[in-house]
Amino acid sequence: MEYDIQVMKSQQYTLAAEYFLTYLSKEQDSTMLIYAVWCTEGVDNGQLRELYVSLLDKYRIHENAKADYKGSQMVLKGGCCMGASRPEGQLVSNLMRQFDYFGLDYRGAWKLLMNGGRWMQWKQENMGAGHQP
Repeated sequence: MEYDIQVMKSQQYTLAAEYFLTYLSKEQDSTMLIYAVWCTEGVDNGQLRELYVSLLDKYRIHENAKADYKGSQMVLKGGCCMGASRPEGQLVSNLMRQFDYFGLDYRGAWKLLMNGGRWMQWKQENMGAGHQP
């Protein structure tokens, strides 16, 4: 019985990846992309990862994402930081979560992403030398 459930789950992930590969590559509304990326959480697919990186390349430089980055670096009472509150910042945050915040804490992941040189180096090391924005 467990085998059937695992196969069914695997098939669902494959269907989700196929659907969202098409959807994410065409959708332009950052608010809708937030939910689409959230729906793909846990789906392991190389093409989907490449699409996440291209979306990060596009949205990490958006003014709203930059403003949310500044908030992510502020330390609040209790050691917390402000989370992303603007659609583009939330999208970037959701995309980062697909990579487990690049093996960093939330603030560190934002720092990596907002530093063009470090971001390029991370992509080369983790996505292959030929990956360009």
